Amino acid sequence: MGSGLVLVVLGGFGVILGFAAFANYSEKCYVTPGGFPPCITQYQVALLAPLYPLSMELVLLGLVLTILGTGLTYVGYSKATGTIKGATPREPKKSAVANVSGTPLASAVTYVIE
Repeated sequence: MGSGLVLVVLGGFGVILGFAAFANYSEKCYVTPGGFPPCITQYQVALLAPLYPLSMELVLLGLVLTILGTGLTYVGYSKATGTIKGATPREPKKSAVANVSGTPLASAVTYVIE
């Protein structure tokens, strides 16, 4: 379940970063006589400029990771609670109580024997 939640968070971050990189791009076009370039590319945030060519891939990768993480989280939660047919919930570790030197405080301590 923990790995699913990590994938959901990373996927969400990828989607937001990809969309921000896409929205960061702007192009101003002028009608100018002569040999000047008619269009000028501008970016509002310079740090996101290198990510613009990858923005669509970032969004798609983020969506895939988010969907995969959601599925893993569902399977992990269902397996832990036993709501999926055929899946058995995890058994807690067996523990044994050992009485150390007969003192009341030591007899209350539970030691896990694996």
